[in-house]
Amino acid sequence: MVAACAAQTDSPVVREGKYWVQTASGSASLAGALLLKVSTHGAVSLQGETRGNIGYVLKKRTRIQDPARARALLKGIAVKASKRGEGWLLEVRLPSGWETSAELQLRVPRGLRETILESQGESIEAYDLDGALRADSRGGRLQVDRIQGDVTVRTGGGEVHLGKVGGNVLCFSGGGAIAADTIGGEAGLNTEGGEIDVKVAKGLVRASTRGGSIRIERAERGVTAEARAGLIDVVRAGGPVIAQTGAGAIRIRSASNVQCQVETGPVQLYGVSGGLRVTTHAGSILAELGGKPLQDSSFSTGSGDITVLIPSNLAVTVQAFSTYPGGHRIISDFSEIRPRLSQGEAETEALGTINGGGPLLRLTASGGTIYLRRQR
Repeated sequence: MVAACAAQTDSPVVREGKYWVQTASGSASLAGALLLKVSTHGAVSLQGETRGNIGYVLKKRTRIQDPARARALLKGIAVKASKRGEGWLLEVRLPSGWETSAELQLRVPRGLRETILESQGESIEAYDLDGALRADSRGGRLQVDRIQGDVTVRTGGGEVHLGKVGGNVLCFSGGGAIAADTIGGEAGLNTEGGEIDVKVAKGLVRASTRGGSIRIERAERGVTAEARAGLIDVVRAGGPVIAQTGAGAIRIRSASNVQCQVETGPVQLYGVSGGLRVTTHAGSILAELGGKPLQDSSFSTGSGDITVLIPSNLAVTVQAFSTYPGGHRIISDFSEIRPRLSQGEAETEALGTINGGGPLLRLTASGGTIYLRRQR
């Protein structure tokens, strides 16, 4: 059964710039439905409220110049409703071959179990829902906030802004930036050509971009981040961090159990502990070890320096190797660790223990200097 929504009224057709414009408003009863799906060709904005029905405003436009033809065309654009299982489907269809558009504003019960919004290429906005949300646009901007359930959003190329989400998040963009304020669960964030910025995530964050930087201010369960080019910046992580970039940089602060891999670019670690594995083919490594215990760790660079700042009370065993030929390329602030030439003059090595020894810290630099510095 398909029928126009009840209590619909149309305003007079008026001229706005190059367009003829008409506004339709109406309402529809959900009759206890748990699911709402909205399908439209234009922009859609949805607001959850304490109410039992749906209220809507549909703003229709056409560039047809003839007033009579414009009125007939706009009159045929309406919100249609059909019952589908446990829910309702709302559709806005536009005539093919005509220069028309329609913007839909919805007010719905906030207690819906699930809300699905689909647009053929325009922006989608959704606010104040207690249940789950799915939003899909072929190329428009997506913005959601104050969603208590899980959120899944997709856009062919627009920006995505996530405000406060209580559940898990899955986000895909074909080429836009992704920004998130607060995510209550796990987050999977993927874009083909934009930056990713997360302020707070209470679950594990998986972030991937092919054309921008990644910044995670706080992730309580850890981070997995991959960028083709750009900076990966993790300010604080409560779990393991795995970061990989092709041509960029990695900076991680206040984290334990870190793995970093860079093709070309530097790595900077501050306040890190646990097991550390860092490899860069062409770039420097700076590591400021935190006050928490260290596990067996390794730093390696094909072309660049390695600088490690070690607390005076940290128990660690150091094995440092510099394969730069022709002289000492290891500089140590610790009397327990002194460099010496080995294999003729082809390699410099420094072996020793600090505070009686502990987990193994292995450092390898093929074309730079290794600095073992005492933290002040």
